[in-house]
Amino acid sequence: MTLIAPGRVETPFWDAYGSLPPGCLLTADQIADSVVWAIRQPAGVDVNTVVVRPIGQPV
Repeated sequence: MTLIAPGRVETPFWDAYGSLPPGCLLTADQIADSVVWAIRQPAGVDVNTVVVRPIGQPV
């Protein structure tokens, strides 16, 4: 099992808050690329957790 833990992503989720948060946001495509990367690891490799954040987002 692999956990993908994205940081702030540009999605309609932010519409409820009236605006996007300050700073950079990831795109859905960037998260999808991370999922594909995890899936394409060779046999015998177990990717447990992938944390993906935009540059500058606080930890």
